[in-house]
Amino acid sequence: MTSRLTGAPAAVLRWLTRALIALALYYLIVGSWQQVLVGMDSRSPVMNYPLALAAGGTLVMGVAMAVLLVVQAWTELHGPAPEAQP
Repeated sequence: MTSRLTGAPAAVLRWLTRALIALALYYLIVGSWQQVLVGMDSRSPVMNYPLALAAGGTLVMGVAMAVLLVVQAWTELHGPAPEAQP
């Protein structure tokens, strides 16, 4: 259905979608950071590694997704970067 939209309605829905994704990523990053802090003092009973490592993966993923979202929004606002000419 959204592929049929053009112009202003399509742009509004794209930015609304990005805002909702940004909100979800905010909650993901904050929650992951809290889990990293809690996991610093906790260790795995079997392998004895810090449990913060598991939450750290989610934190890195959330930050990377947020960076990609910002790059995508920047590209839409300012257009793609010009290609370098030799």
